[in-house]
Amino acid sequence: MLLETLVFCAFPASDSIYNLEPAFGSLKQQVNDLQESSWRDKKFRVCAFGDYEYLCKMYGLAGASGRHCCLRCNTTKLQMRQPPTSQSNIIEARTLETLQWDLQNFRNDGSKPDRTKTLNNVIEEPLFNIPLDQLKESEVAKQQTPKLKRADGPIVRKLEETLQLIKVHRQAYHGRSFVELTIKGYMAYFRQEFADETSPPKTHMLECPTVPFIRRWKVGLAFHGEQGVNQFMRGSTTFDGTSED
Repeated sequence: MLLETLVFCAFPASDSIYNLEPAFGSLKQQVNDLQESSWRDKKFRVCAFGDYEYLCKMYGLAGASGRHCCLRCNTTKLQMRQPPTSQSNIIEARTLETLQWDLQNFRNDGSKPDRTKTLNNVIEEPLFNIPLDQLKESEVAKQQTPKLKRADGPIVRKLEETLQLIKVHRQAYHGRSFVELTIKGYMAYFRQEFADETSPPKTHMLECPTVPFIRRWKVGLAFHGEQGVNQFMRGSTTFDGTSED
């Protein structure tokens, strides 16, 4: 019985959009078919992960440093410096449909590179039709771990010690508000102490989509780290057939 399948696509070239398009072209329909499939009445969800520059290329954005560099919404880099509740302009979430709309506007305008900043920085077709709410920055699929009793794992025990040390009430964490409050506190501190610094896209991604993503997919914050991807890859074999471990 097939339990796990790992598919590697490797080629000796840079990950420019001109190389990625032919490399992934044959996989696009397979991804579409997989997302329409189900197993025991459970629908498959295909999730994309990778570093931010790669994900921008994957979804057709001009780059990770453009005016509208967020993959989740059309906010500008200037607006990222402000708390979401105080932003004067209406921020709209990106979807596959809005990406297509922005791309069409870019092409109708003559596909001029100097006009990308006024057209939400969309310049190419997405490589895959993976919904943006299934996008995970440096994310990783769940891995099997030994079964532990509730509140009996090493991370939970260490967390309890840390919460007591910094005088955080236990119910605040278990009330599912701990992560959200911590992010808000960190961003408030960042804006106060580093008022003259720019707010990089990573802080915006932490502030806006992290908590909704956790609530939607019921996974913890640790699954957002690229360390999980590295650990996943360590369990695979190298291309010469030898194990990395």
